[in-house]
Amino acid sequence: MGSLLILLKEKPLHFLYVPGWILKGKHYFKKRVTDNTELEITVLPFRKSVIDYIHEARNQNRRVILATATDERIAVKVADFNGIFDEVIATNEKINLSGEHKLERIKELTPNQEFDYIGNGSADFPIWRRQCEFISG
Repeated sequence: MGSLLILLKEKPLHFLYVPGWILKGKHYFKKRVTDNTELEITVLPFRKSVIDYIHEARNQNRRVILATATDERIAVKVADFNGIFDEVIATNEKINLSGEHKLERIKELTPNQEFDYIGNGSADFPIWRRQCEFISG
């Protein structure tokens, strides 16, 4: 949502393109918004409690994956900025990595393993139903 607001502020006439982008799918919409904006990662509000939880997981030698429905270019920037993730999976040109799609991808990466999942919305419910510890970010 932040990137869309930046786009509409910096390029208000792009508002006219948004309906067409959405009609082509969420993954396409996110790609086009990211193509047309420059999100400043350093000003994002990272929650200290979430960062602390991730550090604790890393101290226990647990694998930490950033799994997000955000466009993968933004997700990689977030991961690089924080330096605490072992891997990044995100929305790309082919799929909107949300809900069941995200759960399927996480299960591919963690076969027959329990995992903790920090989420922030209703699209995360399929994952919360499957995972071992409920954590709200």
